[in-house]
Amino acid sequence: MGTVVWPYVRVAGVVLTLGLPLLMLGCNAKAGWVNLDTVPTEAAVYVDGKSVGTTPLLLYLDLQKPGTLKILKEGYTPLVESFGVAWVRNEYRAGNYSSETYTSRGGQEKRFNVRTVRVLTEDPQARQQLRDFTAWADSMVGKNSHEVVTRLGLPTEIIELPNGNKSMIFKRGIPERTSRFETDARGIVIRWSH
Repeated sequence: MGTVVWPYVRVAGVVLTLGLPLLMLGCNAKAGWVNLDTVPTEAAVYVDGKSVGTTPLLLYLDLQKPGTLKILKEGYTPLVESFGVAWVRNEYRAGNYSSETYTSRGGQEKRFNVRTVRVLTEDPQARQQLRDFTAWADSMVGKNSHEVVTRLGLPTEIIELPNGNKSMIFKRGIPERTSRFETDARGIVIRWSH
């Protein structure tokens, strides 16, 4: 890494630095809220590998513990960003930032508010895999459930439904997505969903 040189001006013999880091400009919030949305919506969001929900989503981020934000949606390229002071500084520059002062037991604290949208890029290979799976699942309707389980080759949980039907549940894809085949009492697939 090279040395960062900040632009400056001299006023009455005093050197004033321009473009100081965000934390030195009064925007010194160490934690705050991020209103995160994606295009398309309903993307899975992970903070440091832990699932926190799907978009649109309101997240609380602590800049004293920088981390990784990962956004996943089936059929789209995963989006991974490191968050910390630099991330908030970029949102500030993009006009997505505001800050507020809150009163707490320890006195007054500044909190940032970031409202941002991430546009996900389609992954042609993943989209084709999704279309292939959908076509295959559609072709399984009317077939014996043993054939579905054999062809899936994935761990499957079978739940007995109150009406005598059964639901076969399995997880697949990235992000991991739950799909379900419902069978009648004879074991014939009557519908599927994911």
